[in-house]
Amino acid sequence: MMTLELERSRKAEIARLKADLNMDPALRTRFSGATLSSAEEAVSFLQSSGYQISASDLTADVPARPVPLDDKALDAVAGGFFGYPAGLIGQLVR
Repeated sequence: MMTLELERSRKAEIARLKADLNMDPALRTRFSGATLSSAEEAVSFLQSSGYQISASDLTADVPARPVPLDDKALDAVAGGFFGYPAGLIGQLVR
């Protein structure tokens, strides 16, 4: 079980990534252009960019099964593809 301190650290690191992605268009471009084929590659990519995020951090809030989108959610989609595991990074920054 994760200690409270580790959980706070994890949330702080994810919050830092979200803030950086919101403020830095070059970082967003770099992340969106990444071709990653596994969670391990995504972790390596994030860590090489200075983020201490683990594979379990990437998958912590991702449902085990895909959740169908309702019409309202589908209407909000702007297009494009954020494939696995880059999609895991996308899950973090929602």
